[in-house]
Amino acid sequence: MVKIAEVVAEFSAEGFSNTGKQTRGRVLRDVRESVYSFQVDDEARGLASPSGDYATEEDARSALFEYWDKCEEALKASGMPSWKPKY
Repeated sequence: MVKIAEVVAEFSAEGFSNTGKQTRGRVLRDVRESVYSFQVDDEARGLASPSGDYATEEDARSALFEYWDKCEEALKASGMPSWKPKY
């Protein structure tokens, strides 16, 4: 079965340490199963790719922001830009 997702929120983040990078992320809702997830345009090297289903939009949104916090920590620890585009 084809998975169809609706973008319910889109965010932009910038100002990460050791880089001038701007990145984007989205909160998605599976239209058939009514579960939420999030998607990012870029990942910090060394961090696991974000995945998982969330019961609410707020939970997925919080998970996205927590992921970006982890990216910031990884960038500070590496001392250099370490972004890996997903797309």
